[in-house]
Amino acid sequence: GLLQGQSRGGPTLSGGVDLSLPWFQGGRVRNAVQAARTRVAAGRATLRAVEGDIFTEATAAYMDVIRDRAIVELNENQVRVLNTNLEATRDRFEIGDVTRTDVAQSEARLSLARANLATSQARLAASEENYRRVIGRRPDQLAPPPPLPPLPATAEQAVRIAIVNNPDLIAVVRRAEAAGFDVRSARADRLPTLAGVLSGDYVTTIGGDTGALPRSGTQTSVGLNARVPLYQGGVPAARIRQAQAIEGQLLEQTIGTERAIVANTRSAFAAYDAALRAIQSNEVAVQANELALEGARAERSIGTRTVLEVLNAEQELLQSQVALVSARRDAYVSGFQLLNAMGQAEADDLGRHQRLGRRTTAHAPHHANCHAGGGAAAHAAGDNAPPLRLACDVMAQSREPSMEDILASIKKVIAEEKELRTAVTTRAAPPRVDETPAEPDEVLELDEAVEEER
Repeated sequence: GLLQGQSRGGPTLSGGVDLSLPWFQGGRVRNAVQAARTRVAAGRATLRAVEGDIFTEATAAYMDVIRDRAIVELNENQVRVLNTNLEATRDRFEIGDVTRTDVAQSEARLSLARANLATSQARLAASEENYRRVIGRRPDQLAPPPPLPPLPATAEQAVRIAIVNNPDLIAVVRRAEAAGFDVRSARADRLPTLAGVLSGDYVTTIGGDTGALPRSGTQTSVGLNARVPLYQGGVPAARIRQAQAIEGQLLEQTIGTERAIVANTRSAFAAYDAALRAIQSNEVAVQANELALEGARAERSIGTRTVLEVLNAEQELLQSQVALVSARRDAYVSGFQLLNAMGQAEADDLGRHQRLGRRTTAHAPHHANCHAGGGAAAHAAGDNAPPLRLACDVMAQSREPSMEDILASIKKVIAEEKELRTAVTTRAAPPRVDETPAEPDEVLELDEAVEEER
């Protein structure tokens, strides 16, 4: 500091500088720096984990909306079909071809379909609100999702990747390492410290007579400053035990996190594999139910099947279609959860995969007939659409007759029944449905179709 005084010779001005350079502090500073750097790495790993969790939640919300929209559309088609069936049954009841029981069964099945439609619409509303919560806006026309990156062939391979790359495990391991550096830093309080000391002083007389004494002068000194702790009241020992307890806690958390990651990875892989198997089985079930429904309707037209059997065939087809849509949603979401467990569900990973997919599918044809308008949206988007055309593979229905064809065939049967009723009434004959020569041919064609399917 600067000092100013007054003497017999006049005022004086003095200043000094002290410099201390620590040479040894027991490793306190070095360990503290390493702990801080390790915590920074843990924070970055936590950021990666949060990013993956957000992407996984967004993917689930996205696929839920696509799935529920498809289910609502299936239920709407089912209501239209059952409504047309009810009209046909009532017309047949008027001409005496069916009984009141058949009409009641058709009415009951239509009411049940309307209830299912209301339930599916409520689920769609909940999925859209969840999408809005996660994404931040209401879903419009959703484009088909991009394909998943290549996944491991076995659960063991997925576990090995997750142990190495899972950000949650990396974060807790880094925090445990930082706690170990904290223990070493706390132990440094028991060790001596050594520092180099350099000091300098300067004095000068501003005015007056100093006589034989010099008007100004300087003084410098160099030395070592050592500090040896003898008694500190148990503070260092308490801090060491506290740091060791925190380190032990984090080590236990590391073991628990590792076990949880292994379990989540195996569960996600099992769910993904089960969903793929369910897709294959449901595709076969949809095709079989389509053929069964077509046959039941044809046989009902010649009187070998009842109305209830046709209604059951329609219900089984709807259930298999809904199961197929749900299985494809489950497969995509489970696969993404597996990617997240392996630490590969981040923006960099997904962006790199999309760039690779865009190069490999640059000349792939667009599919415009995908369910829920996904393929049409991808076709309209052109190069801006996601590289994988999963509109047909993820949430589209399997190849089946369109609902317009089904409705047209049912309306045709109704018209034929009305014409037949008019002819019977004109002849004043008892109301009876005569078999037309074309019907045996239809049965023969159906039998040939069944044989070809087998």
